[in-house]
Amino acid sequence: ELRTRRWQDVRLGIVKYGMASVELLVQAAREVEHLEELVELDLLTESEVNFLQEYEIIWQRPMVIWAWMMHVIIDAMDHDKTPVPSRMAVIQQCLNARDGMANINMFLDT
Repeated sequence: ELRTRRWQDVRLGIVKYGMASVELLVQAAREVEHLEELVELDLLTESEVNFLQEYEIIWQRPMVIWAWMMHVIIDAMDHDKTPVPSRMAVIQQCLNARDGMANINMFLDT
């Protein structure tokens, strides 16, 4: 789905969000905050970083990114009139990714 050139910017944005979520997960595991690096790497905007700073528990930040990703993808799929089963599959993948990050947090906290 969303494979045509018309969706190229959406796909690029999702890739950037995915990379940002991994970086935020690593930062949380190391208990460091380098949010400005995400702007320097062109993965997030200043306003997105400012929004993420509101989350004082740094483990929440990568999960927020996955919520953003799911929202962008579902909006694009709705606009493209993608069949509901495909949309549901994407939602499930995003939720699985979020749950995976929560599991990583749980194992590192024990």
